[in-house]
Amino acid sequence: MQRIVDQPKLYSPNSPPISRRGLLERGIGSTFIAAATGWSRDANAAATEPASGPARQMATYRVRQAAAQAYLNEQQPAHRSNGDEARYPDKRASFAKTLPHNDFGEVDPEAFAAFVTVLSRGDPIGFETIPRDRQAEAELNDPQATYAFDLVGLDGAATSLDPAPTFASASMASEMAELYWLSLTRDVPFRQYETDPLVAAAIADLNAFTEPLASLNGAKLTPASVFRGETPGDLVGPYLSQFLWLDIPYGIKTLEQRYSVPTRGQSFLTNYDDWLACQRGVLPKSRLAFGRSS
Repeated sequence: MQRIVDQPKLYSPNSPPISRRGLLERGIGSTFIAAATGWSRDANAAATEPASGPARQMATYRVRQAAAQAYLNEQQPAHRSNGDEARYPDKRASFAKTLPHNDFGEVDPEAFAAFVTVLSRGDPIGFETIPRDRQAEAELNDPQATYAFDLVGLDGAATSLDPAPTFASASMASEMAELYWLSLTRDVPFRQYETDPLVAAAIADLNAFTEPLASLNGAKLTPASVFRGETPGDLVGPYLSQFLWLDIPYGIKTLEQRYSVPTRGQSFLTNYDDWLACQRGVLPKSRLAFGRSS
């Protein structure tokens, strides 16, 4: 394998945090970079080793050690907070589901502090002591995943994202409005975006915000750009890629991309009591109904 002379850096002090989609692209790319770098350092030695036996084991060890060293030399990104956790004593902008809540939907401050302490320590036994609401039925979804280590590729803690907009900011209002409009227009087929009056109302409303959600090129939202992503190419082509509906050849089998989809007109958490129950960790009383595959 050809030696990589100038190994690209994943991060530098002046580099902005990457987006959620960019995180995946960087993680995959860095895997190949580190593997190639580690291999190149021992390519000549490994090429002379037998295909099996102790010598092969040592060659494998050296290649993996060199790849790990490449990651160790990388600049680690800063993990920034938007400050909302410290800003609000009632923790209104912080995740607190399944913890004890009062009838106003406010989390118990002592329970929240205990929750943060457990997360900060990372002791597996401590997670069994996290305070729970007396009505809680649901479990936290893998809260210890952050303490796991990846044996291949970039470590999860070596990536960075922009902090979320602050709770009381105009940007947060715009993003929340987009989520609500996404919910309201969820049953509108993409092919009807140009003519549907509900989508038109969504676009007009989102463009009127103090800090409107501009498309990638900085222009106002249109039926062709509303609800799209933030990566290069997201404004090109239809909403659904052909790769999401074409059959997939897989050896001697062809995978048909037909999926069970939710039936239209279903709504959840549309009243205060349901929302409060969700915050307390109560399992939903209604279930998502699915129609035929499409």
